[in-house]
Amino acid sequence: MRASQSVRQTLLGMVVLASVVAVLVGAVPARAGALTVLTFDDLGVPAGGRVTLNSQYSAQGVTFNDVSAIDYSQAPFPAGFAHSGSVGIEQCFAVEFCSSPIAASFTSGQQRVKVWVGYSFALPQPLTVRLTAFDAGHGSVGTAEVTLPANDAVTPIQFPLEVTVPDPTIRSLEVSVPGGYTNAVAVDDLEFSSLGPPPPCDATSIPTVRLTQPPGDVVVQNNEFLLEGSVETGGAPIERATIIDNSQQGVRTATLYPSLIDADGGHFGPVRFNGLLTAGGNKLTVTASNCLGTGAAGTVNVDWSPIPPGTSFRLLGLEVTQGVQLMVTQGVQTPSNFVPLVAATQDSFKRTFVRVYLGISGVSRITGVSGTLTASRPDGSLPGGPPTVPSLNSITVDASGTLASARASLATSLNFELPR
Repeated sequence: MRASQSVRQTLLGMVVLASVVAVLVGAVPARAGALTVLTFDDLGVPAGGRVTLNSQYSAQGVTFNDVSAIDYSQAPFPAGFAHSGSVGIEQCFAVEFCSSPIAASFTSGQQRVKVWVGYSFALPQPLTVRLTAFDAGHGSVGTAEVTLPANDAVTPIQFPLEVTVPDPTIRSLEVSVPGGYTNAVAVDDLEFSSLGPPPPCDATSIPTVRLTQPPGDVVVQNNEFLLEGSVETGGAPIERATIIDNSQQGVRTATLYPSLIDADGGHFGPVRFNGLLTAGGNKLTVTASNCLGTGAAGTVNVDWSPIPPGTSFRLLGLEVTQGVQLMVTQGVQTPSNFVPLVAATQDSFKRTFVRVYLGISGVSRITGVSGTLTASRPDGSLPGGPPTVPSLNSITVDASGTLASARASLATSLNFELPR
């Protein structure tokens, strides 16, 4: 959505006002000379995607606090949302009620720092954003603020914040919302006055990555697989981790740090990882990087054979029984549920389970089947408790299966425990 002409004029006036406020706070005009500008467009962020930014600019003497570098070239962002190019940075990506700042640290002292800010969601009321510059002891040496106007669309990253000090004492900066949340605050084009050396690296080796799931040479019918493994850090914090899918359709990469693999490494998973595969053969590799370099686990092969159209499940039966051991005891319950259940009282109850028996049509088998159970009274109203109950397990459904074979084992029925 594009702002009207009157809104554009208002935004322009606020940009000018913010610039004046920033210069006044800085106390001393900036010295003449070229500034280094980090545009973030060289980070290799895929269109509409994101990568975690921390040490990618360490060669220039700048590190960040695991912010997300996001490509804004896709809808709902208008052309020109970023201050330059299409990539900016945010903190708190997909984290609710987050007040963590966007932070950058410098290995050499800076006299001047500057960023541009905007907002990547609708803004129901004005929002004040602050840039704070700190010295080596993390004492504040200057601040600048701007108030983003209320906007029923996204607010382009066009509002400058700048701090200038008499001497090059700035060693870090933070972009924050005073007393509020930094969700959706977007930053672009960090400018600073002096390049610095890379920070010291304490690593003794590159990380070691091991995978236990998937084990390799597996076939899946849904676009997901179990992912589990471990990472040894090599003596320094993990800074990046990815999973790479190499298939006939090209190379796709997803970020694992810090959502699944954190700075301390160690065991990760098991999790169901979905959305990465393409139909056919996929070669998966997990990588992890520290300040010394990147280590990778051996490639595993996962073949995605999608379920063909027209496939459908058949309900062979549904059985309600009580007690974990009773679930597999013959004669306790019948396929037609003739055995009465024991009602819960104020002081006692019997654990109650539902076993669902499935068949399949249109394909020989489907693996990894799970489900949810819902219930309603005859008049359509819902009973108390949660509206749905997830299955305790997942199963393989075979076209040759029968009610008798499905009842023979807990591993061949979908099992649900009902709430008390």
